[in-house]
Amino acid sequence: MEVFIQTGVTVFSCVAIWLLAQKKPWARWGYIVGLMGQPFWFYATWTNDQWGIFLVTCWFTFSYVQGIWNYWTKPFVGGICFACFLFGHKLSYAEPGNVASSCSCIRHGCNYARPAIQWPTCPEEEELGI
Repeated sequence: MEVFIQTGVTVFSCVAIWLLAQKKPWARWGYIVGLMGQPFWFYATWTNDQWGIFLVTCWFTFSYVQGIWNYWTKPFVGGICFACFLFGHKLSYAEPGNVASSCSCIRHGCNYARPAIQWPTCPEEEELGI
């Protein structure tokens, strides 16, 4: 069992960090691969009473989930701010494939032009503390 756990830790961690270091569109797969390796880390640190590394593992898990949100979920929302997507406001969507996209929410008029990676805030996001 120990060999299986150590192999999982090694393979998933090495592949994840290698992917994340690439300047390619497929680098975002590193977040998925890294998250797949986290159960091995949790098991190894829990069973060996390595509490410091266990806390670091929790932080890495949070970071991988955040990476998945930023590089997998957000791009597919369609060029709109999170609150508009969440609350289903009437929207005018940006052209697919544009580097810059915008959110034109008719409800509260948040006309945010933004680069594809950044995420603007709307008044409702600020109220929610998002």
